Amino acid sequence: NPIRNNPVGSSDGASTSVAASITSVTLKAANTSRKGLLIRNDSAAVLYIHFGIGLASAADAIKLKPEGTLILQNGDFQGIIAGVWESATGFARIIELT
Repeated sequence: NPIRNNPVGSSDGASTSVAASITSVTLKAANTSRKGLLIRNDSAAVLYIHFGIGLASAADAIKLKPEGTLILQNGDFQGIIAGVWESATGFARIIELT
């Protein structure tokens, strides 16, 4: 994959952790100032990520394997991000750039 050079600079980064849950939880609230986001699945269970409120089924989600990382760049999505794990073990480690 080519390396992209996009001038969307960030002036701040905030780290949070969300405990794993077998019911849908908010990983990040909507943020119109979001320029980037990194979600790492610090769990032995698969994390299903959904862009929007709640999660109806795994078919509507991005499957993030244990120790996997999802990176959003350039303000790709600024809405609410929800997640649910296959088992309630571990955390989502999140860094939001604004």
